[in-house]
Amino acid sequence: MSKPKTQNSILVLATLGVYLGLVLVGATPQVLAQAAMTRQFSVKDEVEVKDDLDKKPLSDDLSDASTSIETYFSDVDAFIQDLGRLYRAKKFDPTADSFAVNDSGIVPCKIDGDPVHRSERSSNVGNHWLEPAISDALYASEHWIYLADCLPVSDLKNYSKETLKNIKNASSVGLGLSFDSVQFEYHVSVKKSSSQSAQRFVDTFQRAFVALKVDKESIPSKALYDTTSISYDNDQVFIVTRLPRAGLDSLLAIDAK
Repeated sequence: MSKPKTQNSILVLATLGVYLGLVLVGATPQVLAQAAMTRQFSVKDEVEVKDDLDKKPLSDDLSDASTSIETYFSDVDAFIQDLGRLYRAKKFDPTADSFAVNDSGIVPCKIDGDPVHRSERSSNVGNHWLEPAISDALYASEHWIYLADCLPVSDLKNYSKETLKNIKNASSVGLGLSFDSVQFEYHVSVKKSSSQSAQRFVDTFQRAFVALKVDKESIPSKALYDTTSISYDNDQVFIVTRLPRAGLDSLLAIDAK
């Protein structure tokens, strides 16, 4: 398992995407200033890895898994912050708006050069103001491809022939975003080579998850930790955060202060 690349550039692009969206639609100077100066909550600042193995350092696998979990929390928080900017600009109404987006992407492997990410998407977004934030989240999710196994296309049966055209081997990752009157959900899925591989992966991630020390005084970090689960079904691994509608409302209210 290799460590993910730094998320600084992705977070900057995410913030810039929503900011430019507000500029293009003529948001007021006060709204733009507030969006630009909002504090960037960093889960890494408030969630740290603790040594739960008799004070011995974490193994490389556990250390990599811990870094991945922190990065996942950062991705979820970045999306919630984008929603918060739109909420403060009165472009997102959590009492009325809803959305559901599912993106399945592949990256060819065992080839020379920098392969292009290809994806298939289903989307139901009633509020067009949300599109930049969703696009930023989808872009950020592409780095999760490193967690997936490289597989022959014959194992990737859920993709169209056009998507798999001229590809022999690829890694597959999915991102789901949804919000309705009941809950907010953010989930990442990756495809492994077998159920045994998926189980080993989940076992490592769950051990790393338990080893995370959460700042109990930080409502955002504790909320994400308490509502996130890691599981597998056959050869698919899922990292899922489910916040009740009221939970998202609380985070938006905190960020607005």
